[in-house]
Amino acid sequence: MYENQTSFKNLDIDESIALRKELIAKAKEIDPSAPWSQIQPQIQDLRKTWRKIEYFESAIEEELEEEFEAILSVPSSKHKEALGETKKQKEEIISQAKLAANLTNFKEATQKMNELMDAWKACPRMDKETDDQLWEAFNNERQKLFDKKNEYFKDLQSKFAHNKALKEELIQKAEALCHEENFKEAIKQSKELFEQWKKTGSAGNQHDQELWDKFNGFRDEFYSKYSKYREELEKTFQENYNQKMELVAKAQEVLAANFYSKENTQIMKDLMNTYKTIANASKELDDKAWAAFKQVQDQYFANMKAYNENKKEMWRERMLQNKQRKEELISKQKRQIDYLNKEMVYMLSETQVEDAKLEIEEKQRFIAELEAQIKEIEEKLQ
Repeated sequence: MYENQTSFKNLDIDESIALRKELIAKAKEIDPSAPWSQIQPQIQDLRKTWRKIEYFESAIEEELEEEFEAILSVPSSKHKEALGETKKQKEEIISQAKLAANLTNFKEATQKMNELMDAWKACPRMDKETDDQLWEAFNNERQKLFDKKNEYFKDLQSKFAHNKALKEELIQKAEALCHEENFKEAIKQSKELFEQWKKTGSAGNQHDQELWDKFNGFRDEFYSKYSKYREELEKTFQENYNQKMELVAKAQEVLAANFYSKENTQIMKDLMNTYKTIANASKELDDKAWAAFKQVQDQYFANMKAYNENKKEMWRERMLQNKQRKEELISKQKRQIDYLNKEMVYMLSETQVEDAKLEIEEKQRFIAELEAQIKEIEEKLQ
C-alpha cells in the first residue's frame, strides 16, 4: 500500500496526520507474541514509511510519533527480552557443555553433548555477531570432547593391539598344554594362564570373543584329556588299593591264628615288604589301606612280644624250680654224707668202712655235678 507511494513530500499537514494515524492503526495490528522473524519486517516497513512522510513540526505530529513508537516498542521490547532469555539459554548450554567435555565416561559425555546440541538448535536465532560468538564458545567445548575422544580411542587402539598380541601368546601356550604329559605341572600352568588372561585387558569387541573362544577351546581340550587321565588314574589307584587290602586280609588271617612262630613272623615281614612294592593309590585310599595294614601288623607284633615275654617268664619259672630241686638234692646228699661219716665210727669191718667211703665219694661227685648245673642255670638267668 505504502510502497506504491513514490513520495510523501507534497502532502499537506492534514494528509500527513491522517497518513500517520493509518500507520499507527497498522502498528496496533501487529501481534507482539508472533515470532520476531515475522513481525520484524512489518516494523521496519512501518518505520521506513513513517520517515518518508513530510514533517511539519506540529505538536500533534510529536504526539502521534510518541504513540507510534510506544506501540512499536512493545514487540521490540519483548524481542529484546526474548533475546536476553535466548542468550541465557545458550550460555547455560555452553556451561553444561564445559562440564560434559570434562566427563571421563565418553559414552555419557557424547550423549550429553548431543542433547545439548539438540537444545541449541531449538533456541531462536539472535543477531549474527552474538550468535556467532556464542556458537564459537559452544563448539569449542564440543571440539574439546571430540579431540579427547579421538586421542582416547587412538590410544585405545594401541592398547587393543597390545592386548591382542598378549592373548594370542596365551592361546599358543594353552595349545601347547594339550600335548603336555606332566599333568601336575600342566594343571599349575593352566591356572596361571587363566589368571594372566583375566588380568589382560580387552583386545576390542571385534576380537575379544574370537580370542576367548580359541583360548577356552584349548583349555576345554586340555581338561578333557586330563579328565580321561584322571579316570585311568582313579582306576589304577583303586587296583593298587585293592592289592593292599588283600595283604591286609592275609595279615588278619595270620593274626587270627594267634600263633607266633618264626614262620608266621616271617610271613608278616614278607607281607610288609610286598606292601612297600605296591604303587601308590590316592592319598585318601593310601591312608586308609596303610592304617588298616599297620593296625594288624602292630597288633601281631604286640601280641608276639607279650607271648614271648610270657614264654620267657614261664621258662624262668621252670629254671628256678629246677634250680630249687637241685639245691634240695644237694642238701639231701650232704645230710646223707654227714650221716655216713657218723656211722663209720661204729662200723666193725673194714669192708663196711670202704663201702661207706665209696658211697660218700659218689655223693660228693653227684653234688659237684648238681652245683655245676646250678651255676649254669644261674648264668642263663642273668
